[in-house]
Amino acid sequence: MDVDILTLYGPGMSFYRSQIQLSSSKENGIVGKAKLSSLSVCQLQGIHNKQATGYTMCLQAPMLMCTQRYSSALESLKVSNQNLDHKMSTLRSNVFRLKTDLSKLQRHVRAFHNELLTTWQADTLTRLVEVVYERQNWKLPGGVAVGDHIHLSRERQSRILATAARRIRKPILRKNFGLSVQYYSALQRYDEIVHLRSTNAFRTECTFARRLVSEKENHWGMYRFWGALFPLCYSRSVEESAEIF
Repeated sequence: MDVDILTLYGPGMSFYRSQIQLSSSKENGIVGKAKLSSLSVCQLQGIHNKQATGYTMCLQAPMLMCTQRYSSALESLKVSNQNLDHKMSTLRSNVFRLKTDLSKLQRHVRAFHNELLTTWQADTLTRLVEVVYERQNWKLPGGVAVGDHIHLSRERQSRILATAARRIRKPILRKNFGLSVQYYSALQRYDEIVHLRSTNAFRTECTFARRLVSEKENHWGMYRFWGALFPLCYSRSVEESAEIF
């Protein structure tokens, strides 16, 4: 107990007074500790906030880089798509031109095949005229023997053969060669295609035969009409001629 307190208040009051001061000192100590604790918490919070801010900035930097890379990749994709669209447009244009060219080529091929077909038919009818005159022991118009006419000019040959075809009668074809009236009609129109014949009627035998055999199912009428002339004109069937190369 403090001597000053004892002297001032006496033995009784001095005890209580000392207890009051002691309590006050403890309270001041608690308050001081509380203030210190509050200060420490504030300091810790400040440190934590700084750390959190730094951590947030560390997180934001990679995200920003990712966003930039994504934007760059997206822009590259747009440019790539534009280039692809341009290439597709060019490709479609090229395909259209190719189809147009192919269509033109097909028309030319069909026209060429039609011309060839007419030549093959003219050659076969030429052989028919020659065979009929040979077997009948006739001479061609102008007194030219069959076989000798090949030495004449092409124009004169055409006139002689066209005239010879018109002179062949239906009864001769039917009785002596077993040919129907359709062949007579074909000979009457021979002058329309005589100029398209080959220089040698045998040259197109095999080619025409292969054409007839290959299109037998689709063009049965043509196969039957012209194929029937092969044994007479070429001394073999159309199938046999088609196998010759």
